[in-house]
Amino acid sequence: MMPRAAVWNIRGEQVAEVELPAGLFDVEPNRDLMHQALVYLDNQRAQLRGYTLGRSEVRVTGAKMYRQKGLGRARHGDRSAAQFVGGARAHGPKRARRRLRMPKKMRRKALACALTAQLRKGLVRFVEDLRPAEFGTKAMVAVLDNLRCSRGKRLAVVGPEEYYDERLDRSSSNLPHFVLRCAPHITVRDVLAADHIIMSQRALAVMAAGGEPDADQ
Repeated sequence: MMPRAAVWNIRGEQVAEVELPAGLFDVEPNRDLMHQALVYLDNQRAQLRGYTLGRSEVRVTGAKMYRQKGLGRARHGDRSAAQFVGGARAHGPKRARRRLRMPKKMRRKALACALTAQLRKGLVRFVEDLRPAEFGTKAMVAVLDNLRCSRGKRLAVVGPEEYYDERLDRSSSNLPHFVLRCAPHITVRDVLAADHIIMSQRALAVMAAGGEPDADQ
């Protein structure tokens, strides 16, 4: 049996009910899979470690520094050694880059686990359209108050035509702790970090139609 949920308008009135796709909102949450998806998101992290040159990488002369015998000095044959100016660095960081792999089916299943977990906590609210009637931050704040989502971290998931609507973009751009996403491009981290998830009917349709998450999710 498919789960059902109420649909609200921007005035905070229940206007309909919607059947939720069981593949997204009625799966058994798998904590290990969600954790793997969160670790996979490290692929998006900027690489901040340094990179130092080894003896085979520095550009120095290959000529012997001085003759082998007769000077009373230690025997050296390579200026790229770490103790010389311009030489290599011993055991320096190499900026190792490990890109984790996670198939799309696993990413989608992890996202479904996160959505199901948040829905069962009562943190997901469905709206017919999130665009406010007027331009302005005050109008958007009033919409969130009506939906009882005025506090905490808010994740709004909307369809493409809503996402690129200037009315919604300009009205929400100055709101603190408010993240606007275009379906289906949401991540497990987006879902689990939110105190309230507001999803429009158009976004729900896009998600139910099998839209794949971001390639870096």
